[in-house]
Amino acid sequence: MHCQQSPESVRIAVSFGAFGATLTQLLAKQRAEEPGTVICLTEASFSEQVRGVMDGRYDLGFAVAPPAETELHNEVLWRDEIAVAVPALSPLLEFAEITLEKAVQYPLVLWSAEHCEPLSHQVMELLNSATSKLNVVDHAKSFELMAVLVAAGYGIGFAGKSRIDTARKLGIVMRPLAGSPNDLSTYLLRAQNALSPFTERLIERARKLDQSVSRS
Repeated sequence: MHCQQSPESVRIAVSFGAFGATLTQLLAKQRAEEPGTVICLTEASFSEQVRGVMDGRYDLGFAVAPPAETELHNEVLWRDEIAVAVPALSPLLEFAEITLEKAVQYPLVLWSAEHCEPLSHQVMELLNSATSKLNVVDHAKSFELMAVLVAAGYGIGFAGKSRIDTARKLGIVMRPLAGSPNDLSTYLLRAQNALSPFTERLIERARKLDQSVSRS
């Protein structure tokens, strides 16, 4: 996102998996309530995001995993869970929930480890607990590519429950995983030093957003 730097600006880096409806709500609320503050939004890899927040290039980061670096402060803002994306005509839709063992019997469209950290790592950690051999047909570099491949019947995918729900027009349907929820939280990353007043106000808006995930 190109923006004109100003003294009253907040530089935000967002890594893969953290884009979603709640972030949209936050930015819209920020724009309506504080239009004089410039928001500079950048898409970055997880490692680049962490380095950028540490060295001061970014004021804040949004990610679906906490960083290993202890120099950064992190807190959970919004909670979601990993769910299954299936084609609109899939026989899996007869199930209200899908067990992991049932899911891995189907071809899988997974995430590129190079381009989709940290979500790719979280999904692989989940799949590594399955006893069946995985049939991976592709590694997507974007949510849109995953959705197109799933909708076309090449396999099923895994992503945030709310993210899949908002993509029904792409031809995919969400099904929860059976058993205990596999949490997928959005973390706020920031440096330990004091923040500007307008950055603090944006954080407060983010904390107040209700992002409860329906388990129905």
